[in-house]
Amino acid sequence: MQRGNKILWMDADEELDDADQKKLRSLVETCDAAALSLKHIHYFGPSKDTLRPHLAHRFPQVRLFRNRKGFHFVRSIHERK
Repeated sequence: MQRGNKILWMDADEELDDADQKKLRSLVETCDAAALSLKHIHYFGPSKDTLRPHLAHRFPQVRLFRNRKGFHFVRSIHERK
């Protein structure tokens, strides 16, 4: 069963900070786009306590899209065999 009008895709090891959660909720309620790119920041470090923000990769990535519009994944995302 599919519910909701929009889908937010996140990996299990990702998180939204509190301020961005509020901004995203407001955007979802007002935006009529089929898909949206969100700024993705990939931090480096062996643990959350030792992250290195100055070495982080920052890039836009489609993470929010309309439900039931035919969007789907075609290939593996970052899994390795």
